[in-house]
Amino acid sequence: MNQLNNIDIVRNIKDNISIIDHIQKFISLKHSGRDYLGICPFHDDHKPSMRVSEDKSLFHCFSCGSGGDVIGFHMKYNNLDFPSALKELAEIAGVQMPSRSQNIKTKSNTELLYKINIFANKFFIANLKQTAEGKKAFNYLASRGIEKDSLERFSIGYSINEWNGLATKLSSKNVPIKLAEQLGLIIKSAKAPGGFYDRFRGRIIFPIVDLNNKVAGFGGRTLFDEIPKYLNSPESPVYNKSSILYGLNETRNDIRKDNRVIIVEGYIDLLSLYQNGVKNVVATLGTSLTSNHAKLLKRFCENMVIIYDGDKSGINASLRALDVFLKHGVAPFVVVLPHDEDPSSLIEKIGKEKFLSLINSAKPLIDFYFENILDELNSGTKSRNSIIKEIVEKLSLFSDTINRSFYTKKAAEMFGLREQEIYSLLKNANPKALNQAGSNNSQSKNSYELIFLKVLLHYPHFIEKIRDDNILDLLEEEILKGIINVYIQSDFSDIASLINHFDDNESRQIISELLLSSEDIENEHIADKIFEQSYRRIKLQSIKKEQRKIKSRLKSDVNNKEPDFEINLLKEYDNLVKLEKNLSEQVYGA
Repeated sequence: MNQLNNIDIVRNIKDNISIIDHIQKFISLKHSGRDYLGICPFHDDHKPSMRVSEDKSLFHCFSCGSGGDVIGFHMKYNNLDFPSALKELAEIAGVQMPSRSQNIKTKSNTELLYKINIFANKFFIANLKQTAEGKKAFNYLASRGIEKDSLERFSIGYSINEWNGLATKLSSKNVPIKLAEQLGLIIKSAKAPGGFYDRFRGRIIFPIVDLNNKVAGFGGRTLFDEIPKYLNSPESPVYNKSSILYGLNETRNDIRKDNRVIIVEGYIDLLSLYQNGVKNVVATLGTSLTSNHAKLLKRFCENMVIIYDGDKSGINASLRALDVFLKHGVAPFVVVLPHDEDPSSLIEKIGKEKFLSLINSAKPLIDFYFENILDELNSGTKSRNSIIKEIVEKLSLFSDTINRSFYTKKAAEMFGLREQEIYSLLKNANPKALNQAGSNNSQSKNSYELIFLKVLLHYPHFIEKIRDDNILDLLEEEILKGIINVYIQSDFSDIASLINHFDDNESRQIISELLLSSEDIENEHIADKIFEQSYRRIKLQSIKKEQRKIKSRLKSDVNNKEPDFEINLLKEYDNLVKLEKNLSEQVYGA
């Protein structure tokens, strides 16, 4: 059999594995019309929300937004990266994978980056164990209650407080310096010996390990009270801080088993909890909780408890996380610590059982938010109107009607309003909020552009209608631009294969959702009218955008001395008004 590239492998896998048969190995599916329906395994689904199409070889959950092809399902269900899922499915399908020599060119840089991180980690571990300065770091960790077993399990190390210890070591082993710089291990400087100095100096080093158990980056805690106290690796091809959580590689099975995760801020907090028997824990690397973090945690559990430091910054970080969780249909809990406590000091003081008792009695984060906002109202920190507006924005984020209804009533009682008044404000703030049933990726996107893309995907020959137009210049949504750009430049005999050209989940989920929701455009004549109307609306929004730009220029460039500057802009604006009028008549009628 000839060696194949990834696209060929994907095509052959999908040709040889029925998506229905494969998904039925994991969940039950029932025939429904042309497709199949099942309980989605990726969220707390109580009615069949996942649709699976044999014809298109795609699945999509119309509640949580998960979607993709058979490879995407296998990746998500089994928590695998793309290469691992591809390898497993290739074996099932009897498809031959390319030899290592063929892949080496595309994989070599990434593999080398990971190898450099491993090399650096071993260097840091040796420093902790074998140097006098490392002994001080060891003693500090011991004073914080961190045991030797924890140091070993989490591969903790130390960076000597000198300018170029690691840089010199890397050079002596002929490690590509440019790649080490790309990883942020060293920083270029004309003043430094050898042209580079170490990023981490005089710091306890915590390797940040991804779900494939590869060292993606590092976090460093100063031993010498330097600013900043904590320092993390910068973003790199192997490290994205918004998509990785410290310790998850070690604790994911405990999180899944307990169906609950405890979220802390710092490395030492996590180590303390873990060694005291509380193992369903992750740390946010000292950064704010992100949308990707929430999505990642939802893969492993339903219940999430935040326990940050008891100071003002910890409380604010907890409150910021509320929006992120609500947008993803999660109702998180919070444990609020005394001002001078952190999770590490608390568990060392009270022990595992009392600590877990606190976790079990955690209050809903939204309740804590209401308490906090009431304090701000009573203290006069914020006005009544601004607080009502803020609460309405929070309520609009709820994805389930039961919780939204409960807290709408609570808000009404708090401010002496009728519930209907809150609902009216809510409807004005977000017209879709009252009838949203899920958190699909497409819901926040420009509706006309989504409809436009949907028709285009189902009727590829419509591309000819826009071939000569600069369609990408008219669109507002960057992610939809990316999908359409790939689509119109490629020849897809199997439209479902478009999904394989995108690595990001959001693009893949949008494509799967649009391809599996065709009921309203099955009649081509109707689809043609919908396409033309959505295209006109896209043009109309682009014209209005240009009008706003001209108005802004006329205001900001009032002192422009160019001849006819204002006249030319006004002529341009007048032409746009005429175009707008013409298009508006076509869209809305005369």
